[in-house]
Amino acid sequence: MSEPASTSITFSLLAAFVAWLGPVLGPYALIVFAAGVGALLALTRQPTGTRLGGLAYVGMSSLIALLVTGPIVWAIEHYFQVPANIALIPVAFILGAFRDQVLAVTKQAIEWVPTAFGAILNPAGRGRGGE
Repeated sequence: MSEPASTSITFSLLAAFVAWLGPVLGPYALIVFAAGVGALLALTRQPTGTRLGGLAYVGMSSLIALLVTGPIVWAIEHYFQVPANIALIPVAFILGAFRDQVLAVTKQAIEWVPTAFGAILNPAGRGRGGE
């Protein structure tokens, strides 16, 4: 049985949208396109029941990539001397394709920060009042 046409139509519309807005938005359009392609790849593994659910998944993946790609590309450019225009598309694609793993790592980091600061500010559990 052949693949449904909706995925290729979605990809075609995404490509046309990026080509249309590329000169105006520049790197942001590249980020959305690369993250969208990665999200479409990851969408094959997701149990989304409706087209709206799939669209929300791709949209959220693109939004996450828009927020996170800039700082990651800056760090790659600063520490590894890779030009930003070369690192932009692969980073956005990876963020789109591995969105769930990125969110899991972020959640673990958010849970780890208070524990780390508590250990730094209160070593060996001293100062707990009355002890």
